[in-house]
Amino acid sequence: MPRLTTLSLIAVLLLGCSVFTSTAEAPRVDLSQPPKFVGLWVTRWDFKRPEHIRQIMADARSAGVTDVFFQVRGQADALYPSELEPWSELLLEGLPDGATDPGFDPLAVAIDAAHQRGMKLHAWVNVMSMWKGKTPPRDRRHVFYTHPEWRLKDTAGKPQPLSDHYTTINPVLTATHKHILAVVDDIVTRYAVDGVHLDYIRFITESAETGAGYPADRVSHAMFTASTGQSATADRAAYDRFIADRITSLVETISTGVKAKRPDAMVSAAVWRNPQIAEQNYMQRYADWMREGYVDAVMPMVYTDDNEQFKADMAEVLAIEGQAVVIAGVGLYKHEQPSQTVRQMAHAHVRGADGVCLFAYSSLFESVSSGQDKSDSARALRKMRLNIVRAYLRGRLSDEPTP
Repeated sequence: MPRLTTLSLIAVLLLGCSVFTSTAEAPRVDLSQPPKFVGLWVTRWDFKRPEHIRQIMADARSAGVTDVFFQVRGQADALYPSELEPWSELLLEGLPDGATDPGFDPLAVAIDAAHQRGMKLHAWVNVMSMWKGKTPPRDRRHVFYTHPEWRLKDTAGKPQPLSDHYTTINPVLTATHKHILAVVDDIVTRYAVDGVHLDYIRFITESAETGAGYPADRVSHAMFTASTGQSATADRAAYDRFIADRITSLVETISTGVKAKRPDAMVSAAVWRNPQIAEQNYMQRYADWMREGYVDAVMPMVYTDDNEQFKADMAEVLAIEGQAVVIAGVGLYKHEQPSQTVRQMAHAHVRGADGVCLFAYSSLFESVSSGQDKSDSARALRKMRLNIVRAYLRGRLSDEPTP
């Protein structure tokens, strides 16, 4: 594919003008005034060595990113030296057999590299995910082995089976809350992070078997009965509300702990794209978190190539009156037309979002992730997408219609 020139970049944008509207009367967005907060999610698959992290930060800065959301916990493991959880197996790949330490501290490298380039670094923590995949952890220090009672149990007492998606830590138990709080406290105590970013801070139902009744263990049921005087098996709706309350309690406690150690740190949460769906399906009552100030920012993950859905979901979240700001989560990997990425960013900005966060690094840049499409066409798409995002964030695109 030929190199993207300024002229062809403008052509790409013009071809995308109909993404949101085709009416001449539509209001216009000043594309020369991009959002001031521009986040970028960097997943745990995007780096193996210190030089990868430094390149990531250089790339992010070159694109106009202000805040990097750097994954440090994926599945009850650590991408930094921790006495609470074992190293992520991803960082041990390619090392000699028996290696238990990658030999460097990814989080320390990331903080230093981001700060050197004038960007903020947020520690991205997957909260409820326990393990992913059908093969169990290799390290026997993992909570999968040390605390089997923390796994979800069904009505027959069987633990949630391993699958291609995440198995879930029980979000109700006091012990799991204490462990998660200890992990976050360890991070904010030892590292000069600019924020803590909570992901999978919900009841993960993608891999929950229908009718399993999770969590159906005796301790969780007893906690519900002690709180409500009801039987968990008699009123599932009430039990779901109890689970949501426990998740909200965890969010509040995490936030309080972070602020005690780092008052200026941002506590943010990646949340489901729509608040009603979040509460009904995932026990994630983030509208309450916003109203009560339990988080400083929410990032609705409106990852879609359906622009009507993007507009509708963003409108729902922006309508919530609360203390937290709204930063639109834009799923770049969903966009076959690079112009759509910029149109969604601009739409969120003009409609009142306090910034945007882009998912993810590997949709803009070449990554060491084995899951990234390395074909010529995929590389060309990433380059085109990066060029148009850069142009927008540098205020070099003309006004175009938007809804």
